[in-house]
Amino acid sequence: MRPLVARFGVLALVAAVACQAAQGPGPSPSSSGSAASGSATPAPTPTQSYPSREGTCAMRVSESFTLANDLTCTGDGMVVVSDNVTVDLGGHTLTGPGMGPQTWPLPQLDSVGVRVGGHTGVTIRNGKTTAFSTGIYFIDMVSSSIEGVTTLRNRFGFYIHASQKITVKDSDVEFNIYGLHLQNSDDCVLTNNLLARQTYNSPGGYGLYLYASSRNRVTDNTIDSNINWGIWFSDAKENVIFHNNVVGNNPPVSDNTEGSNVWYDKQTKEGNWWADYKGKDADNDSIGDTPYPILGPGGMVDPYPFVAKDGWKTKRRSTIDHYEPAPARPPRAVTVVALAGGSAYTARPGDDRATLRIPDVSQIAMGTDERTLYAASGKTVTAEDIVTGETRDRTTYAVDGIVAANR
Repeated sequence: MRPLVARFGVLALVAAVACQAAQGPGPSPSSSGSAASGSATPAPTPTQSYPSREGTCAMRVSESFTLANDLTCTGDGMVVVSDNVTVDLGGHTLTGPGMGPQTWPLPQLDSVGVRVGGHTGVTIRNGKTTAFSTGIYFIDMVSSSIEGVTTLRNRFGFYIHASQKITVKDSDVEFNIYGLHLQNSDDCVLTNNLLARQTYNSPGGYGLYLYASSRNRVTDNTIDSNINWGIWFSDAKENVIFHNNVVGNNPPVSDNTEGSNVWYDKQTKEGNWWADYKGKDADNDSIGDTPYPILGPGGMVDPYPFVAKDGWKTKRRSTIDHYEPAPARPPRAVTVVALAGGSAYTARPGDDRATLRIPDVSQIAMGTDERTLYAASGKTVTAEDIVTGETRDRTTYAVDGIVAANR
């Protein structure tokens, strides 16, 4: 069992918090340092056509149609209010009033290009959304899709919230603060998208962000030159990620869930291409002979990383398996940490009473190593190991405040 520990943005009474919300060869994948490719709307997908009509800002859409004009709006572009509706943007652009102020960790919904909530069978396709708080927002949606849409310079490109079985494909998500964000959303498919050049506005700069989302399939995307993390998974479980090009992000990837997400295709033993991979391919099977480490406390790896971009398209032989999984980590005991009466205490299940760790403190937080307790008293911070019960690296610092990582 994992230890019960807390992580905070600001030190307070201990509470577990982890606030964390693709691209593919699809519309025109890029490599690091290449010119921006999202300035043009993807070519319309050849599918069933619908009657063409003029649109107006904040229009409520109850039946399928093809948009006949661009829209420049001071609020929402359109709101879908019925099931089984296809909105074909017809290659047109919805332009909003700007991305609005930072609302993290809540979604920014002051203006939305296309807003849909509580429906099933909705498709948004073939157009562009730009300069909104959120380009497209799905909440409480089922079996719906975003196809062939470019979304640029929003605070959130696509925000998929509390939804199931959503497909996002053949789309460009560029120059937003957050690119493609899934939160509490399961069984989705993200394929053949470009997630590139998201910018930074503390926090931000993420290409693909999954929070508390499970069983999603992420394939054939290009995740390129995002100014912060290319891929960020927080409390995301049982997701499968392979055949993606990940290049030029800073850093490339993080996963905080141990032993759950799968960073390769189990059938073919093929993973992803990571541009910063340093391993060799001595047997010429297009797969690196050593795993690629996935950053973050989950301790995960991509055991079958490709040594070239789009390597799965040119691979000519089966993977020669060199991977030897690391031994399973031993179970760890639960430790409860609390601030009470101006002192830091710990206790384990079965203890008759809590153990005083550090007296006379006003704030506490746990380190990301899940064993270092930081306690503040005035302008002094003390670090102590709570697993062994011994004082470790007892150092004091003169500070005006304490800021901890959001993990």
